[in-house]
Amino acid sequence: MKGLKFQVSTLSSRLRKILGAAGDSETGASAVEYSILVVFIATAIVAIVGVLGLQLVPGFQQVAAGL
Repeated sequence: MKGLKFQVSTLSSRLRKILGAAGDSETGASAVEYSILVVFIATAIVAIVGVLGLQLVPGFQQVAAGL
């Protein structure tokens, strides 16, 4: 049991060093990260409009016919 605790402690300290070094070197999101975020948002919008758009057309047609 003592060996397992030592291994977990060692792994934990190594992860802290790695994550601490990575956190210090990056001050903000890069243009690539923002581009990926924009692609995901655009994909979600296109998917939602594609699914809901066809369901909304009859309602808009009724409103247009009522005018």
